[in-house]
Amino acid sequence: MNLEQRVAELELSLAKERSRRKWSAGVAVLGCAVVAAACMGAVQKPKPTDTIDTKMLRLFDDKGHLRAFLAASPKGNVALTLLDQHEKVCAVLGVTSDACPSLELSHSDNSLRARMALAEDGHAALEFYDAEGNIIRAPAAK
Repeated sequence: MNLEQRVAELELSLAKERSRRKWSAGVAVLGCAVVAAACMGAVQKPKPTDTIDTKMLRLFDDKGHLRAFLAASPKGNVALTLLDQHEKVCAVLGVTSDACPSLELSHSDNSLRARMALAEDGHAALEFYDAEGNIIRAPAAK
C-alpha cells in the first residue's frame, strides 16, 4: 500500500468517525429533549376538573390506610364515612333513600355511641348508647 492509499484510507476513516460522532451527538440531544419535555410535563400542576362522576370516592393517608369514603348505595342511601388511623369507623354522616339525614358516632371498638337523626315525619331523635349498645340518657350539662 502506497502513501496516497494510506492517506485516502485515513481520510475515509476520519470522515466515518466524524459522521458517527455527529449521529451520537444528535441522539444525545434528542434524548435530552425528550427527558426535559417529560420532566416539564410532570412538574406542571394538573388543572382541576369541575366534576367527578363516581359511585364511591375513597381517601387514603400517606401510610396507605383508608381514612374516609363517600359512597352512594344501589338502594339510594348516601354516606360520608370517617375512619381512624386503624381503619375503624368513627363517624358516619348519611342520608337514607327516604331523605332522612343522620349522624352516627362510634367508639374505636366499633360500637355505636351516639346518633342524631331526622325521621320521615320530621321528628328529631338524639340517642346515646353504652358499650353494650343500650340506649342511655344524655349526660347532664355541668
